Amino acid sequence: MFTSVLTDAYRDRYAVSPAEAAAMLGLCRTTIYNLIDRGDLSAHKIGRSTRIPITEIERLAGFPSGDAA
Repeated sequence: MFTSVLTDAYRDRYAVSPAEAAAMLGLCRTTIYNLIDRGDLSAHKIGRSTRIPITEIERLAGFPSGDAA
C-alpha cells in the first residue's frame, strides 16, 4: 500500500507553492521550477504566485491517483 506524501497540514489543500512542494518531495525549490519549465510538473500562475496542484505532487512522487481500475 502506498502512503501519500501529504501531511495533515496539506491534506485539505488543492495546491501548494513551489517551496512547499520542494519540502514535500525532498527537493530544492530550484529543481521544482526546473521541472515546471521542462513541462514535467504542471503549475498554475495566480497573479504573481505559482501554485502546484496536490495531484501533480503525488503523480511526480509516483503515487497512484486512485482512478485506476
